[in-house]
Amino acid sequence: MRSLFTVEGLARELGRDRRTVAKALHRQAPDGRIRGRDSWFLSTALALLNRREVASPVLECLKEVERCYAAVQGALEKLRNEPDVEKRRRIVRRSPIPLGALLQAMRDAYAGTTGHDHVIGELFHNEAARVVIGEVMHLCRFRLADPKDLEEE
Repeated sequence: MRSLFTVEGLARELGRDRRTVAKALHRQAPDGRIRGRDSWFLSTALALLNRREVASPVLECLKEVERCYAAVQGALEKLRNEPDVEKRRRIVRRSPIPLGALLQAMRDAYAGTTGHDHVIGELFHNEAARVVIGEVMHLCRFRLADPKDLEEE
């Protein structure tokens, strides 16, 4: 499941003026709606905002980030829906969360950037890792101090 953003959300995420984002999206049909408001995928907005500047490989990287993000969210949802902690642990041991693929896709997406953009890319990368690992540890009641938590059964 890819994330949708309103004009305001896109402006905030991309560090752009709301009016600039709205103007770029004016003639683009929305990808969906959030609470009754037109919304777009990040890749749609970036393509329109940077039509002349963004190279096709960058858009492909962003699409891969969205695909991997959806896979991670699907795996986390499976854990969230399982009420039994031991069953959650078995799920994680047998089919790990595809976090590595998401983090690699994120690295690929910001690999060619420099300065501020590169720092922002690294921050998003690190925060994604922290959030996903933290949620898995919480849902499975794993403790860093107990290596037996990660051993195979």
